[in-house]
Amino acid sequence: MIKKKSVLFLSLLISSLFVLPSLAVEVDSEGFLNLVRENNPTLQASLNRVEAFSHTVKSNVATQRPTAGVRGNTGWYSDSDRARQGSYTLSAAVSSIIDVSGVYTARERELLLQYNV
Repeated sequence: MIKKKSVLFLSLLISSLFVLPSLAVEVDSEGFLNLVRENNPTLQASLNRVEAFSHTVKSNVATQRPTAGVRGNTGWYSDSDRARQGSYTLSAAVSSIIDVSGVYTARERELLLQYNV
């Protein structure tokens, strides 16, 4: 009985060696590269580093972009002798750095070149 089971198992194992290659599917080069990209942890780590550096570039040059801000303030004074009085202020500002010497432009170009490498 044990000999029969081992022969049956061995025959299944040998037959699977011939059947499994026939189940293989041909993959084009783009599909192969996608599989490598998805299953290679080293490539995924490199991709994450590049993505993190792109965020670094964006945050470093963000100070050079025009900014807009709105600020509001309110105060309320209650006085029984006089009518209630309120104080309201609203201010808005738009600011931009003027790059006279070209330092900001050069820094942005340097960061973008580092990112593109």
